[in-house]
Amino acid sequence: MKQHKKNGGINPKYLFLALLAVCCVLIAVSFTWGTANNIVQRTLGTVIVPMQSGLNSIGSWISSRVEDSKTISELRDENEQLQLQVDTLKSQISSMENNLNELDELRQLLELKESYPNYSMVGARIISSDASNWYDTFTIDKGSSDGIQVDMNVIADNGLVGIVIETGINHSIVRSITDDASSVSAMDAISEDHCIVSGSLEEKDTGLLNVELIHDDAQIEEGNEIVTSYLSDKFLPGLTIGYITSVTEDASTLTRTAKVTPVVDFEHLRDVLVITQLKADLVEGGESSTSEETSQSSTSESGSDSTTQTQETDAPAE
Repeated sequence: MKQHKKNGGINPKYLFLALLAVCCVLIAVSFTWGTANNIVQRTLGTVIVPMQSGLNSIGSWISSRVEDSKTISELRDENEQLQLQVDTLKSQISSMENNLNELDELRQLLELKESYPNYSMVGARIISSDASNWYDTFTIDKGSSDGIQVDMNVIADNGLVGIVIETGINHSIVRSITDDASSVSAMDAISEDHCIVSGSLEEKDTGLLNVELIHDDAQIEEGNEIVTSYLSDKFLPGLTIGYITSVTEDASTLTRTAKVTPVVDFEHLRDVLVITQLKADLVEGGESSTSEETSQSSTSESGSDSTTQTQETDAPAE
């Protein structure tokens, strides 16, 4: 044993004890720092976690606001685009409605033209009128270059509108039968009893026309149709003027007066037809035929007297 110490060897017992001590120290340190670490973690968690939660909330709020701002901007842009589309569609619908109305008016004019197959006509549009809502005088977009002449008859809405009183190269002025200066030789469509139809300042609000010089025995009653007379020197015969609304007896003159409602809607008049045939042309043609017939008969003097009487009867009216 003495020999072992001399050789510098370590006693195994001391080595064991040293290792045992180191293990105990490590165990103690492990327990001591583990507890401290848990305390630090809990302390830091108590302080940092709320701060982190608050920062996360602020970040989420900012992110949400940014997204909402983008969404509002996108919705606003989309709304503007939709509004433009709505405006465009409204404009297209309005244009289509106008086209349909115009097509309907043209169809009515065509039907009116077909109802007078013996007359040639030219369609025209009203481009200006006087201050009255009843179109006492108005201008159309057809003139002498389109064959329009003074005294040509103008019709619309299945009835008489008026007569051309002035022409230009590309326009004409029409005086309607509602004008107080207008006077038309007319008659009952069935009985052919004659009368005079004229415009009236007093009847502007009602839209009615005056009917005068009705003989006491004439069969002109309420509801009867009044048309232009063949006695007129300017208006072609058989054009509808309107319908009798009321009849008034005048005992002092042994005549009657009446009111007639025109068939033409003068408040909404826009398109018209101009009959390009003049009454004067018909009269001249009739006179030529009459001259040939009277030259072959011995009653020429009687025919001449009859013609003179007709002209005198027509003098007060057109």
